Amino acid sequence: MTNLNTSGIPQSWGDCLIVLNGRDAKKVAHNTWLFKRIEEDYVYYAIRYHNTDIAEFYLNGDIHISNGGWDTSTTKSRLNAIISRYGLRITQTDYQWYLNDKPMHGSAVIETKMGTVIL
Repeated sequence: MTNLNTSGIPQSWGDCLIVLNGRDAKKVAHNTWLFKRIEEDYVYYAIRYHNTDIAEFYLNGDIHISNGGWDTSTTKSRLNAIISRYGLRITQTDYQWYLNDKPMHGSAVIETKMGTVIL
């Protein structure tokens, strides 16, 4: 069983299943939605903030995160709500984003089963 963070924003594939409970979409925060996506026969889940997908959850445990070109504090807050379970945090210094002290240039892949981050 998974535990949702206090923000209600999913942090894993399993969380997405619980939150959606058979639906295709659900609002999870202000201007933030969770969507079930199907490409050919492959299902994944996306967190959309305004009109930008900021996170995608895959069955293999991978999470793709992106600011979509929007370096805002709310985008950063939403991403931090997603990745905190994995001991990760996005910070900012002089307009540069950092993922656990490494420069983040818009996106990253978190391989949760391998414990690795690809920037």
